[in-house]
Amino acid sequence: MQAISEATIYTLWQEMNDLDPDAAIRMVEDLSDHQPLLVNYLIHTGKDFLTAEEQEFFMFLGLSIYLAFEKAGAVIPEIQREAIEAAEQRNASMVKYLSEEPESDILNTVLNIWKGYNQRGLLRFLIETIVDDEENNEMFEDDEHRAFVFIGLKTLIDCLDAICTVPEN
Repeated sequence: MQAISEATIYTLWQEMNDLDPDAAIRMVEDLSDHQPLLVNYLIHTGKDFLTAEEQEFFMFLGLSIYLAFEKAGAVIPEIQREAIEAAEQRNASMVKYLSEEPESDILNTVLNIWKGYNQRGLLRFLIETIVDDEENNEMFEDDEHRAFVFIGLKTLIDCLDAICTVPEN
C-alpha cells in the first residue's frame, strides 16, 4: 500500500481528539461488525498487563490507525488471524534483534528500519503520541508498558499495510 500522508494522519488525529467518547465506543462497535478480529486484537492485547487507562488508549490509537487507512482510501479486507500473527512475529524478531544489538550499532539499525518503513508518517505519529507527548507520558505505568503499546500498534500498522490496497483511479 502507498504511504499515508502526514496531512491525512494529523487531520484524522484532530478529528479523533474532538470525538465524543460515546461516539468512539459506537465506532468500535460498528467496526466489530466487519473487522471482528481487529476489535478482538484491540480489546485483548495487553488486557492482563496494561492498566485500564493504557488499554483504553491502546484501543483509541488502534481505532485511529484503522481510520487513517480508511481515510487514505485503502480497501481494507477483513483482517485474518494469520496476518496479525505474521506482523507480531516480525516485530518480535525485530525487538529480539535490537535487544542483542551492540549499543554502538542500535542507532544505525533503527535508522535503516526507518528508511525502509512504508508507513513512516504513522510511525512518527506513534512516536510523537506515545513517547514525546508529556501528557500521554504520565499515563504509562513505566517504559515497559509504553514499549508494549508501541509494538502492539506498530503490529497493527504492519498488518494493515500488508493487506490493504488502494484502488486505481
